[in-house]
Amino acid sequence: MGAWDNTLWLTGFALNLGLVCVLLHKRRFQKFPWFTLLIAQDAVQTVVLFCVHKYPRINFYTYWGFEAIDAVLRLLVLYEVAQLLLAQCGMSIPGLARRYWSVIVLLVGVLLAFTWLTPSSPRLPVMLALRIGQMSSICVGGGISLLILATFFFGLRFRIHAQAVLYGLALYMFGKLWLHTLLLLLGDLQQWSALEVSLKPVYHLTLMIWIGSLWFEEPEVKVTPELQQLMRAEPA
Repeated sequence: MGAWDNTLWLTGFALNLGLVCVLLHKRRFQKFPWFTLLIAQDAVQTVVLFCVHKYPRINFYTYWGFEAIDAVLRLLVLYEVAQLLLAQCGMSIPGLARRYWSVIVLLVGVLLAFTWLTPSSPRLPVMLALRIGQMSSICVGGGISLLILATFFFGLRFRIHAQAVLYGLALYMFGKLWLHTLLLLLGDLQQWSALEVSLKPVYHLTLMIWIGSLWFEEPEVKVTPELQQLMRAEPA
């Protein structure tokens, strides 16, 4: 590892640790348990990968094992944030699905298209991790877009903690989707390390956004006329 790699590793670990401290000190973990677990997992992953980076084969499979775990946790975080945001709008996940069913159909179509058009890896464990990561990124990206559409115009803005988590997750997930898809299109998994390094500054920016937003208390949600109308329209 060169000086740049060491700098990225130290920065990422420090920011992950800082965010975990904010979540614990401000007791945000009570509201965001899955998000807290995701960030703690990222901190552990950083340390483990640093310890095994001198052993290419172990490093390779360790990285993709963590990627599969990370993908599952991202879906759980999306579900967690969706429940919090929709509750503030007087909505529910089933109600959102009924209201925007066409977007969900489009998302399923995109998932099938990506699965059909992108090549796979000859290594089964890596192929599974890549597919899980890719599908998770598409689902999270589509879910985030739908949630932003459903909540932004009803008074929920960036200073709301759940909304800040959502925007940060969107920034990082679209980067993840680009990385996994590019790896499949290149067909050379040995490029994963160089491409993954290019994503680290994006993740560091995301961590700083989360630290800044979660440190401060969120403002009271004001019920706008649009939100009142939506709450009356949503069935109990």
